[in-house]
Order: sequence, then structure tokens, then C-alpha cells
Amino acid sequence: MTAVQRPDEIDAEWNTLDSVAQSMKSEASSARDVLDTAGRSWRGTHHLYQEPTSQSAVWTALDDIPQITQDNFTVVESLALIIQRFGEDGARLSDRAKALNAEADQLEQQALQINNESGEDPEGDSGKSDAINQRITEHNWAVAELNRDWAALREESADRLVALKGHGGREEEVPTAEASGDRSVSTAIASSPSNMTDLATMVSALSEPSNVEEAEELYDATMSEDATAEDINNFYDHMAEMSPEEIESFTDAREEVNEQSLPGPSTDEEYADWPGGYEGAEWWDQDEAWQNAMLAHMPLMVGNTQGVPYTTRDQANQHALTKLQSSGNMGWPQERRLNEIEESLEPGQSGDRYLLSLDLGQPEVPDNPHGQGPRPLPKAAVSVGNPDTAHTTSFNVPGMSSGTHNMSGEVAMAQGFYNDLADDDQEHAQVAWVGYDAPTMRDAITPEDDVWEDDKAEAGGYALAHELDGYNETMAEQGRDTTVSLNTHSYGSNTGAHALTTVEHNVDMWMIYGSSGIPPHVAETAEDVSVNSDADGNPAVYATEAPDDNTAGLGRSNHRIDPTDQEFGAQVFASDGVSGNIEGEPTDGHSRFFSDWGAREFFLGERFGYWEPDSQSYNTSLVILEGRADEVDFL
Repeated sequence: MTAVQRPDEIDAEWNTLDSVAQSMKSEASSARDVLDTAGRSWRGTHHLYQEPTSQSAVWTALDDIPQITQDNFTVVESLALIIQRFGEDGARLSDRAKALNAEADQLEQQALQINNESGEDPEGDSGKSDAINQRITEHNWAVAELNRDWAALREESADRLVALKGHGGREEEVPTAEASGDRSVSTAIASSPSNMTDLATMVSALSEPSNVEEAEELYDATMSEDATAEDINNFYDHMAEMSPEEIESFTDAREEVNEQSLPGPSTDEEYADWPGGYEGAEWWDQDEAWQNAMLAHMPLMVGNTQGVPYTTRDQANQHALTKLQSSGNMGWPQERRLNEIEESLEPGQSGDRYLLSLDLGQPEVPDNPHGQGPRPLPKAAVSVGNPDTAHTTSFNVPGMSSGTHNMSGEVAMAQGFYNDLADDDQEHAQVAWVGYDAPTMRDAITPEDDVWEDDKAEAGGYALAHELDGYNETMAEQGRDTTVSLNTHSYGSNTGAHALTTVEHNVDMWMIYGSSGIPPHVAETAEDVSVNSDADGNPAVYATEAPDDNTAGLGRSNHRIDPTDQEFGAQVFASDGVSGNIEGEPTDGHSRFFSDWGAREFFLGERFGYWEPDSQSYNTSLVILEGRADEVDFL
């Protein structure tokens, strides 16, 4: 059944406004008459002063009175007319609002009755339901028209005040005309302070921007290139104060709010002040009507706010995804990746799938040589298993050449871990986190490009840190204690190192596979990252690199640290299929999952990646993720 809309609140002391306007005009007229009489009296007696100098001085002092009094009267009369018209038109709109509210009450009662009757007779005639839906639709159109008329009246009145003042700034006072000397020509008007106080209140109310207009201004500040944490906090705070109707009006005016994402922190200073899980949970703690409005009209914001429950974020992000796919505003590279994200949400062998984040990036970026056009490519995170109820949650971060173009493959790897971990008595969640722009294979053969630079790892590190801290704080708000694992591959280990030297809350373990190296200025040893210690007091940092991985070392040719080196202090486990005590197939190269792209058929013999089921690396990871790292013979 269609929801019944109600009009904006339109309420004021309309009769009082009319009385104020009439009084102002009368008092201004009286003041003009008094001063005009004084001017005429002087003109009739000036011949009595024979001394020319004295005569000229007095005449000059009073000569401006006619113009001054006329200016003052014109200003006050115009203000009175603005208030009078506002009161008359506002009263008519208020009557319409009352009638529409009464109609809304009737429609809601009728809709409830029809719903109750349908529950008793599911096979009954649907004609009543169709009829009431049609009436509700017509009612909602009338409400929308009324709200537009009310907004237009306020805007028109405010514009007339600005034009009257003639100074271009609404914050200035309405001008008054005064004669030189100690006495004001507007004595009669000034003697009525109550009316002038009412006028000041009226002018202020008309001049201040509406909640919707203020939301637009704050949103523009948030999306600007020099946006700060203060800007984004102000926008969040203001949205929390918006009514459901105002939220809808805002998104009607600014459709881009569901086509581009709010920015994230990009410096340590910003990160310290950026809203996280605690702030997001408090922000989301509103009444149901407000939450429903945000889910319906601003799903992209809700779905990517730390602190909002993950099941709610999934609902919001899937709604945002549908809106994006049907918008017609995406380029083909974006559409292809959005469709891939949708496909990755199809149910797997076990466990539900959740779209935890959907990042469309900020406004237009310059065209790039790979032909992606002016919009950033979408990023996303999909979980197999519910993070709101999981005992252990792993964030799996890919490396070189990863992206949402292969989101189904990323989720398939998360699904493999989930399937095998589901055999124990604990709930798990495996998150395929594709939340940064990874360098590509093309970059690997072009030394001046991204693989040898840390820019993408640094940017991704802030995003990943925000996600990890957000998860820990969301769980704290829910009163839950969850084990958090970070699993990183290739260039993802660089991103992970940046994240784990930024986070405010430790993770429980970090596993590193085929690392392209960790910059020494980020972390020189495992002690430098925010990871808890194991039962023996050692950092719970685990690393492996297969002998046949001929790619990882290329990333370390610019003097990055190899986390499998003894000096780094990680606990190194085997992936060669021979060493160590955990059995499994050897990892044959740099990939995590060879069968995902058909390499098993292309190469002779079976091939296994780091995250390939039945590989030694994968089997060892399961043991560690289950909290049994003490059973592994580390190298």
C-alpha cells in the first residue's frame, strides 16, 4: 500500500501579522505628518530671522526633512505590505494543510481497514486496494504541490525583503532614515517596540535559509576539494535534524547524493576527527520515520556510514545499487562493474551475502589513459556471513590488478574460507574488501608507475583503517566482542601496513601472502603495527611466500621490507607443500586463486594459489583463523 504523505508544518499567528502591518503603516504615516507640519511651519517663519548666516544654518538643517520622512515612510510601508501579503497567502496555505492532514487521517484509516480485510480474505477482490492507492497517490500529489507553494511563498517574501533593503546581504538591518542631531525623525515608529520586535522576528525567519537549503550548502562544502572533517560532521549533524519530508525534498533537488560518495579521510589529522563507528551509531539512533526516509532517499549515505548495523547497510547499499543501475547516468565501465557487484551477491553454497560498502568516489576526475571516463570506478565490500553476528570476521584485501571488475571472483575466495570455517561451532564472516584502487599488471612492467609507488597504498590504507575501526566500534556499540583478522595479498600488504599504522583499535591477527613489500617509513617490524599479541607475547602477524612466486619480489626492488625476513618479526609459515607440519598443495605462483581465471587448464598439471582450497597456504590459514596458531610449526 502506498504511504500517505503529510504536508509541511504551516503555522503562524496570521491575524497578528496583519495587525502588525496595519499598525506599522499607521504609525509611519503619523510620523510623516508630524515632521511635514514642522517643516511647513519653519518655512512660514523664516522671514522673521534677519541675520542671513543664522537663517541659512537653520533652513539647511530642516530642508531635508521632507525627503527623510518620505524615505522612512516608503521603507516601513513596503515592509508592512510584505508582511501583510505573507500573512494572507500563508493563512490560505495553512487552511489547505489542515484539510490535507484531515484527508490523510481518513486515508490511513481506510488503508488500515483494507489491509485487515485482506488478511482475513487473501483471495478477496483487490479493487478496494487499487482504489485507495489511487486516492493516496492523488493526495500525495496535492501535498507535494502545497509544499512547493509554501516554499515559493517564503522564498519570494525573502527576496522582496532583500530587494527592499538594497544592500545585497540579508544579515543587514532594514535601513532607517535619521536627521542629523540627537533626535530621530522616526520617533513615532520607534515608540512601538513590540511591533518592531515582531517585525525583526519576521524578517529573520524569512531571511534564514530553510533546512533543505542549508543541507545543500553543507553538502557542497562536504564535496568540495578542500573539505574537512568539520564539514562532513556538520553535514551529518544537519541531516539528523531534517524531517522525512525535508530529506525527500533535499534528494529531489540534488540527485547526485546517490551517484557519488561522501569523501573519506586522507591525512592523519583528518582521520583523528573523521566520524567513525561511535559517531555513526549515535547519528543513526533516530526514530523509525527518519530512518525509513534516509533508507528510501539517501541509501548511499546510510550504506557507507560506519556504526550503522551491517544488515541495514546491506539493505541501503543494495537499494543504492539498484538506483545507480537504473539512473542512466553511469558510463559503461561503471555499469559493467555495478553489474559485477550485483552478480557477486548471488547466494553461494552457504551463508548469506551482504553488500557492506559501495563507493562511487567523489565528483568528476580527469580522463585517464585506460578509458574509464570522467567518473571514478566503483569500489565495494561484500561479506559472506553476517558481520553483525559473527564470532570471527576477516577482511580480505587483494593486491595488484584487483578491482570490482572481478568482484564475483573476490567473493568466491571469501566463500571458500567461509565454507571451511563453518564446520566449527562459531559464526564467521569473510569480507571481500575491494575498497581501493590497486595498481595493474601494466604498472608492474612500467617502473615509473604505481607498483613502485606508495600513493595507492596510502590512500587505500586510510579507507581500510576507517573500515577496520568502524567495525570494531560498531561491535562495541552492539556490546559484542569479535575476533578481527586482516588477510592481505601482494600490494594489499602495503595497503594493510598503512592501515595498521593508522587504526585506533588493534586487530587480532594479520596474515600476509606474497607481499610486494612494506615501506620502511611505514613499519620496520611487526611491533610497529596495531596487532594484538598471541599467547606467547609475539605479534600475531603471520607471513608466507612461495618459492615459485616470481612476482612478489619485483615489488620489493625499491627497498621495501620483505615481511618473511627474520628481522621483521612475523611468524612465517610454509606454502611450498613440503616444509612445515600442515599438509597441502604448493602455491605455484603469485596468484591467490588460479582456477578462477582458467590457469589450471592453460598450464600443465594442477596449479594452486595462496587462497586455493587444498593448498598448504590455505590449510594453514584455516588453522590460524580458528585460533589454533599454536599447532603450526612456523619456519
